[in-house]
Amino acid sequence: MQLQKLRHQRDVISLEAVSGEAALGQAIGRLPTFFQEAKAFFGNNIAEPVVDFFARKDLMWVANKTAKHQYSELRPHEVTVPQGMCCDYVTYLRALKSAAQAAATITSNTLVPYNAWLGQKLGNPAALASLTDSLDIKGFKPAEVDVLIKDLNACFATDGRKEVHVTYGQAIRRNTDWVEVANLVTEIEALFAKKDHDELVKQMNSAKMLTDLLIKRLEEDPKTYKASPVTISAIAATTYQIGAHLEFYALVRHRVSETSQALQATKEALTPRL
Repeated sequence: MQLQKLRHQRDVISLEAVSGEAALGQAIGRLPTFFQEAKAFFGNNIAEPVVDFFARKDLMWVANKTAKHQYSELRPHEVTVPQGMCCDYVTYLRALKSAAQAAATITSNTLVPYNAWLGQKLGNPAALASLTDSLDIKGFKPAEVDVLIKDLNACFATDGRKEVHVTYGQAIRRNTDWVEVANLVTEIEALFAKKDHDELVKQMNSAKMLTDLLIKRLEEDPKTYKASPVTISAIAATTYQIGAHLEFYALVRHRVSETSQALQATKEALTPRL
């Protein structure tokens, strides 16, 4: 809901920015509120890094133990999955890995280029007023978030089912899948390293500081810092895109955490039978 509100505000600002000088003034006047809400949204979607990963050694223990049993023997037993998951673990973890790979690029492909672009605008007031400046920000390469979310959602029931317990046969296609499960979890874990999360928070704080400074300059020195419609539209559109990416980051982080918990519960359920 909060992202939808940002989207609406972005659209209003962009429309006003190209609707004449008076409307441009209104668009600039909306920026402080827009950025205030954007900052609150950013804060809600950047929390502590993921810490509850399921150890590869435990997953390989399951792989080694299940290899000594017939698949048909284990197939009817109950295991745990993320709530509503309607495919097998390997299929889901492959989709989750793709999403995690995209989430891992948010810092380098969106925040760093945006901060460099905004810093350049602040250091060169004339660039703010340019009418020919492109909306393109050098190095800004947003991920196809909507596509990745669609792929993740395809792994979950759409009919309201919220089961967390399914049969082993539904969650695991063959006993040898456990090796791939272990490898995928290890790869996903590497994508959520604490140092990378810390850098994301650092760059997000820089973006907040730069946008605050821009608003201050626009308000206190409008003659020197006179933004063009192109620049205002770019700032609003890019801020919204960053918000969408951070919401995606939060979603993926949540999915990783709940998957780790489900795999731990599955190991505990299988242990007496192995």
